[in-house]
Amino acid sequence: AKFELGAEILQVELDPRHDVLWNPAVGAAPTIGLMAAYPNPSRGNYIVFQYWLAKTSQLELRIYDVMGRQVASPDLEPDDAGLGEWGWDVTGDNGERIPSGVYWAALFVDGERSVTKFSVIR
Repeated sequence: AKFELGAEILQVELDPRHDVLWNPAVGAAPTIGLMAAYPNPSRGNYIVFQYWLAKTSQLELRIYDVMGRQVASPDLEPDDAGLGEWGWDVTGDNGERIPSGVYWAALFVDGERSVTKFSVIR
């Protein structure tokens, strides 16, 4: 669209009252479990898993390769409700860094499983 204005534009405000661009979800609760893995892809030094808990819970994390083999099952401490993060040094159960590839992290919280995909590049 083309608009003819009678003066020079000095300032533009885009949706200053947030009527159009941002509409908060009312009553929506975050999904329990894994929310993100970053950096993704990882350069092979570390990766951080971000998760949401509704209550203090025991966590169990398992890492699987593209063939479905479990490559790591790090020990995690119970964590409090809310947003949490856990950093992993990308080391498998054998004590060695995992090779480049595509992996899946499965987080088990109170009998529920959530999964996220991530990559490691060396």
